[in-house]
Amino acid sequence: MKLSRALLAMVISAAAALCLCGSALAADVTVGPSLSSGEWETYECGFGSCIFANTELGGTGPNLTSPVSGTVVRFNILGGLTAGTYTLRSMRLASSPMVAVFGKMSGPVAAVPNPGVQSYATSLPVVAGETIGLGMSETASVGFLEGTGHLTLWTGERPESGPELGSFGAPELVGFNAEIQPAPTISSLGTTSGPTAGGTSVTISGTDLENATGVTFGSVPAASYTANSESQITAVAPARESAASVSVTVTTIAGKANAPQQFGYVAPPPPPPVAVAPAPKKTTPKPAKRCVVPNLKGKKLPAAKAALKKADCKAGKVTKLKGATPKTGKVAAQSRKAGAKATAGAKVNLTLKP
Repeated sequence: MKLSRALLAMVISAAAALCLCGSALAADVTVGPSLSSGEWETYECGFGSCIFANTELGGTGPNLTSPVSGTVVRFNILGGLTAGTYTLRSMRLASSPMVAVFGKMSGPVAAVPNPGVQSYATSLPVVAGETIGLGMSETASVGFLEGTGHLTLWTGERPESGPELGSFGAPELVGFNAEIQPAPTISSLGTTSGPTAGGTSVTISGTDLENATGVTFGSVPAASYTANSESQITAVAPARESAASVSVTVTTIAGKANAPQQFGYVAPPPPPPVAVAPAPKKTTPKPAKRCVVPNLKGKKLPAAKAALKKADCKAGKVTKLKGATPKTGKVAAQSRKAGAKATAGAKVNLTLKP
């Protein structure tokens, strides 16, 4: 069913002022025509289901097929003035724009009738070189721009695989485009090693990192991470039980990227050995000295004193009999018997005779 051109024309000037990339990140790639100018007319699907694809753009947009691999995160509709549902389909065009091999399909989105540009969040993985088609239920509608580009219409359910011929082709554009978030890439790690205790801050450089949903070291999530920009993430390495080299992975809605270098976990150095005092040397105690009294009788006083010293004894009181002198007198008697034992330094009294 054709809807009022006048109604759509009333809002086209407002649509022209919209920046369709405003809800997307700067790195997102838009596939499809610009929706900001032209005399768009609205039509309903009118069949049980429809899939429209812009197979030529006629110079009205930057891309016909996706130049990157990633995920469609949003699509925009102009002229959707009726209730129904929308889906997106990935496809590869064959030798003719009427022939396509269909790929994945996004989940259905309920149309919100609005005489302007409508934006819908979605999630549809795509591969570079694929074209994005707009699926519509019977009552859903979209704007068409005559006289530029080329569109193809497929009706009915799609088979599991194989090429399909379109039901209709015309020199028109379908009023929708899709925003693709490219898959992330990692070019380098600012730090490539850290202790097994974790806590190392690692700068991850690459592209399309800002929408990261996870960072892992091996299979373990990072202790924390911050997306500084589209080209840089700062992540904190988690702890690990043992030393090892692990891959660093960043995940976004558009895919995963592995760093070209691995992160090496380093075990802490062993603690220094504990100083152990050497065991004391075993020594056999020397027996205590004792005075063993020598036989001093007949010895002159100097010789008697020498013998006492050698025996660990000492000369005590010296008594001189009449006519005896210290030089010439000889020991006539001693106070301790020869062979007697006493403590070292015990005194032995001597009596000298001439």
